[in-house]
Amino acid sequence: MVETALLLPIDAQPVRVVANFKGALNGLSRSDIHYVMSLPDSKFGRVAPYLDLIDGMAVQVTQNVATIKGVANGTLGTLEHVHFPPNTTFRLVRDGASRMVVRLSDRPPEYAILRVPRPHAVAIRAGVDPELFPVFFATEAYAKATISLPRAPNGQRWSVTVRPQQLP
Repeated sequence: MVETALLLPIDAQPVRVVANFKGALNGLSRSDIHYVMSLPDSKFGRVAPYLDLIDGMAVQVTQNVATIKGVANGTLGTLEHVHFPPNTTFRLVRDGASRMVVRLSDRPPEYAILRVPRPHAVAIRAGVDPELFPVFFATEAYAKATISLPRAPNGQRWSVTVRPQQLP
C-alpha cells in the first residue's frame, strides 16, 4: 500500500469505496472495526472491505456481472468513472497504514463505468461507446461470512456475521 501511495501524483487522492456491511459492524469498538477492515477479501466471500479507486486505473471484475456481454469474473478493464448520487460530500482522510490521503464519501456510489475491450461489443445505449459498461454497488458476497474478533476484555470469544455489498 505504501508503494502505491508513493506512485500517485502529489495532488491525487483516490476515492475510498467502503463496502456496505448493512449495520453488522454497528456497536463494535473502534479497534474491532479496524481489525475487520484490515482483513483480506477472502474473509468476506471475495468482496473487498474497501476499494481505493482512481479514474483510469486497471481493474478486474471479481463476479459474473453480465456473462452474455463478456463481463464476468476475471474480466480485465479500466475504471472510467465512479458515479455518486447528487449532493454527495467528500472528506479527506489520511490512512496511516498506507500513508495515503483518500477521499471518503458520505454515501456509497450508485455505479462505476468500466472500459472493457470486448471483440463484438454492442453499446448499452445508442451513442454510447460500446466498450463502456456499468457495474453497480449492489453486488453481494456469495455467502455470509463469520469473522472471529479478538477476545473481549473479559476473555470472552465473539464474532460478527457479515454479507457485504461492494462494486464487483
